[in-house]
Amino acid sequence: WEVFLVQSLGFSPDEVHAQAEVLEHASSPELINRLVDFLDDPTHCPHGEIIPTIHES
Repeated sequence: WEVFLVQSLGFSPDEVHAQAEVLEHASSPELINRLVDFLDDPTHCPHGEIIPTIHES
């Protein structure tokens, strides 16, 4: 969600963590899959951290 909030909605990287946390807990797997596709499968968040894939445990 952080990538979407920064790239698509214009949030700054400093203000997205709390927003993304709320959205992550309210998102279905189908929504997350569509978001990943929409964002072209990003590998890093706006803070430079690796985004785990859905298949990672």
